[in-house]
Amino acid sequence: MIPETIEDLERAPLKYLGPIDELEAAFIEHHDDLIAVQPKSRSWFRNVLERSLILKFPVIRPLFERQPEEIKAINTNTQTIWQNDKRVEGLSGTIVALVGLGMLLGPLWVLEVFNNSPSNVRLGIITGFIALFFVLVSVATTARIFDALAAAAAYAAVLMVFLSTPLSSTMAEGL
Repeated sequence: MIPETIEDLERAPLKYLGPIDELEAAFIEHHDDLIAVQPKSRSWFRNVLERSLILKFPVIRPLFERQPEEIKAINTNTQTIWQNDKRVEGLSGTIVALVGLGMLLGPLWVLEVFNNSPSNVRLGIITGFIALFFVLVSVATTARIFDALAAAAAYAAVLMVFLSTPLSSTMAEGL
């Protein structure tokens, strides 16, 4: 049986994996030396975030760095930055969540401003938000195109409820 994760490899008895030199087997416990054969899927937004200057500002950079596990074995005189993937993923997720919240609340306020406008204006606003939502889901997540379309369809259904039930300030006072 071939191990699928690093943890499985560490727990697997070496005799079942085939001939491995003892010195080579010792590197199984050195996680900073391992590379992914099949890299983790990352969103376009996450890649842009990693390459942008945001994470390189001197004030922000230490929040997203980490020390290698084996500091003695690594040349510390280089400019290598060991990135904390969990923190970068957390920042990416937080930004996506805040933008998603804005995509839910923004149309409510915009539609309220245009409450007395003709329905084609309101429909145009909703169409714009749906298109923007689809683009954001496509680039900010690892969703496939089909999944992004399904999410946009659900989002469209929610926004269409707002189009069909206008809420004016006089109606809100009666609630």
